[in-house]
Formats: sequence, structure tokens, C-alpha cells
Amino acid sequence: MVRVGLHESLTVAAQAVGVHAATAYRWLKARDRFDSAKGVEWKLLSSAIDAARGRRELPKADIDEWRRIQGWKYPQFSEGNFGEPKESRLLRREGSALWRLLLEAGSIASVVVGDASPLEFASRVPQISEDCLNALRDGGLLSRPRKARAYTYWLSFDRTQWEALAIARVCTRTRVIGTAKIRFSWLPPMCLRLDLARVWKLYDSVIVPVPSATLTHHRTPLTFPLELQVG
Repeated sequence: MVRVGLHESLTVAAQAVGVHAATAYRWLKARDRFDSAKGVEWKLLSSAIDAARGRRELPKADIDEWRRIQGWKYPQFSEGNFGEPKESRLLRREGSALWRLLLEAGSIASVVVGDASPLEFASRVPQISEDCLNALRDGGLLSRPRKARAYTYWLSFDRTQWEALAIARVCTRTRVIGTAKIRFSWLPPMCLRLDLARVWKLYDSVIVPVPSATLTHHRTPLTFPLELQVG
């Protein structure tokens, strides 16, 4: 599974027992979850199955709160603040956890599609590693030929009755193929689309552009960068 990905593994397994690949896929989706406590590979497999089972609804950007938080830097485009808000400091301080969350979601997506294309952004900050990423590298999946696919990356903050969450998602044009979540400090609900193709490293931080779907400045789409400390 960490060598060839979910779909190719299922096809080979289906041929071995003499059933159609679609039947094997249906059987796998219907079974109980795998015990992710057995190790990283089992965790990846369980998460990939969850992604296959999941709904196809794509996230929608909701950056009003993010614009407010970033207003202290860009008052001409937002409501403005006097001094950096505590939410901005929290996001920067917890940057390593959020970056690892993105790596985990990308690793799961790589298992689903069978190559490393969802993880191309990871090479921009190579010293920040993650267990799932290492498992894929050791298994050889990251060295497989990459296909020209387009992905979108999302980071959202939500809360249930009992806990606050940070959720990373990797999507194709039609569905979510990788999701990872962690408990996180409370933040206003928001959903950010991340331009990980243009992320850059600045000293001990990763700067991630967060594009606006509607706002422009001199005909250029406006971005509100997210700074994550990873050093």
C-alpha cells in the first residue's frame, strides 16, 4: 500500500482472489476501520479508506474572519486592528503542528492516488518531517512517477460541542482525497484555501499565501499570507 497506493493495491488483490476491482473496492469500503494503533502504515490505510468513503463535497472558502485577523497588516483591505490579534500570534506559534497536519493530509492523498504529486509542497521545508511521510518514502511511493494532477489544499478551524479542531484537506477537482485533523486552540470558524505551490521559507517560518476569491489590488488577486513558525 505504501509502495503503489490504494487503487493499485486493490486491483492486484482483486485479481488474486478472482473478483472485479470494483467489487474489492466495495468490500473494503464496507469493512470496519483498521486499527491505526498498529503502526503508521495501518494509520495511513485506515485514513485512505475513510477518504474513499467520505462525501464528495468540496470545501468552500470562508475568509472573513481571516481578513479581520490580518487587518492589522493590511488595514486598507480589511477592517483593521490596532496591534497584532492574539489569533494571529497563535497561528504563527503553532505553525509546526499545522504544517505537520498538512503533511499528514498530503500523505493520505498520496496513498489514495498512488504517487507523490499531492506532496510536492513538502520539499519546500524538508527539515520538517512527519511519520507518515517517512513511511511513504521508505515504502517507495514518493519515488514513483508523478502524474500531472491539480490539487487544492484547505485549512479550516471548527469546533464541536466538546472540542476545537484544525482540519487539513487535499482535494481534486471533484472530491476530497485526504483529510487530517488535530485538537487545536479555539479560533473563530473559518476555511482557508492555501496556495501551497507558492509557499516560501523565511528564516524559521513558512509563508503560505491565502488567496481571496473576490478581492483584487491593481487587478492582481489579493492574498493574506499565513505565517507558520516551523523552526
